[in-house]
Amino acid sequence: MAMQLKVLIFTIACGFASQVLLAAQFTEILPVSTYINKALLYPYSLSLTATPSSFLLLFDKSQNRFYDAHSELLVKTEIPAEESATFTYKLTLTQNQSECRRVGNNGTDTVLSNVMDVLIDGTKIDEGDSSSLQVLGEIDEGGRRMGRNSLTLRSHQITEEAFDCNGSIKIEAELAL
Repeated sequence: MAMQLKVLIFTIACGFASQVLLAAQFTEILPVSTYINKALLYPYSLSLTATPSSFLLLFDKSQNRFYDAHSELLVKTEIPAEESATFTYKLTLTQNQSECRRVGNNGTDTVLSNVMDVLIDGTKIDEGDSSSLQVLGEIDEGGRRMGRNSLTLRSHQITEEAFDCNGSIKIEAELAL
């Protein structure tokens, strides 16, 4: 019995001593970070379709600009209609490039760059910016949640004489969690 008592006292003393030593070792703050892969958080995906997806713009000589072009953006998801209607998404303009050129003595010269504005639901959006959060408030024929937006391309005035204008835009849709 006396032997067991000595072992017990020794164990308690070692535990106390190790706690004192451990407390002395933690003298710095440890930064902690967490990464959450949102793609794995929900099994849902979404797609973006523009109708029409390309334009041949007509020029209005009296206004020295192109006529506005309009497209419908459909954001389709795999989210069932039974899911909460509070799922939202945002649209981000990742690229807006346009230029007008003319053929000169030295080949093709760029006369103007960035001649088109992009409007989503009537609000101008700049390259790199996102729309406000949009609600997936509609249900498609397959019973899935979807969103609908209008896209407008609006030309600046083109005061230089140009013979060839072209451009492209890229828009991404993102499910906002």
